[in-house]
Amino acid sequence: MTAMTHRRTLLATAGLLGLGALALPAAAAAHPSVYETSARVAVTPATDPPTFTDQVRYVVANHGYTYVLRESNGTTTGGVVNYAKAPSALRSTPGYDVLTYSTPSAVTGAQAHATCDVPALTDPAAIRAWQGTDPFYAYVPFQRGSAGLEDHPADWLAVVQARTGVDLTQVADTDAAREAACEALPGATAGSYVPADATQTTIAAFNSGLVADTIAATEGPLKAQIATFEQRVAELDAARRAAEARAAAAAARAPIAKPIAATLAAATVTPTRIATRGLPVTVTGPAGQHVRVRATVTRAVARKLRLPSTVLGSKAAVLGGAGTATVTVKPGRAAGTRLRRATTKVPVRLDVVTGSVTATVAR
Repeated sequence: MTAMTHRRTLLATAGLLGLGALALPAAAAAHPSVYETSARVAVTPATDPPTFTDQVRYVVANHGYTYVLRESNGTTTGGVVNYAKAPSALRSTPGYDVLTYSTPSAVTGAQAHATCDVPALTDPAAIRAWQGTDPFYAYVPFQRGSAGLEDHPADWLAVVQARTGVDLTQVADTDAAREAACEALPGATAGSYVPADATQTTIAAFNSGLVADTIAATEGPLKAQIATFEQRVAELDAARRAAEARAAAAAARAPIAKPIAATLAAATVTPTRIATRGLPVTVTGPAGQHVRVRATVTRAVARKLRLPSTVLGSKAAVLGGAGTATVTVKPGRAAGTRLRRATTKVPVRLDVVTGSVTATVAR
């Protein structure tokens, strides 16, 4: 069977499983269903023409577990119980026994475990001893490991040891070792040991193949996208570092900005000098900076000299390339007239304002 044909068979089987689940009574939903198919197997593939035979395949499904077995051990009964053939109405009939009822028989040939057909283990009581009243399997497994189909070795190992004295945990996990242990039991005859049917595949294995195909189909493009993204991140990071380096170099070359400062150029400040020549102020700061110089007196002085305002005058200026400028602030006409009449020294304050920065000098 080719991989593609096998895939189609599994997909078709999955559809049958869904339909079968819908058809089952509620009470049977917790029990296995077995679907039998027939496949052509080449007996002599090298001959011309080759010879073929039909081989039964079993698809066993229960609680989401799905197992595909090939009828390879020659035993076509005594295997998994197919509860699709034993609906709840039939099982509730007095005297009905799913393990022995023959028309129709719910016992299939699907055998997921090795068995030892001796009376101590083929007794229906032994079969139910490890499963309960509604057995999944119509046999007692004669192996120490799980078949992977919702089975737990601890459930049957104790039953086998109690009824036969064989501790399967001490028997090698091979057909030869199990057969020798089986044939040594009382009542055993030639052919008493039956190996498990060959495993065709499981849905788990099939799904793992689909996952592998999906990874192969998506991993390459995803890795390419990640590589492109990482390259772009690296480029942006390099551009950022270069910009920071340029900014640092420019800051190192830039002259240190001078703070705004003011100095009265005149050695002495008299009312008459203020009225006639104004107040010359030397301002220093960043080259090209716009400033405004304002001369004021206190309110007490303004009342005493009867000045119209505490502000004598103001003037705007721009600092030159050297970061300096001399600004002369002259009082208005009314303030000048009052200052010429003053006979005492007049305390004056000059504020150099630029934006939110103010430099003050007083005399």
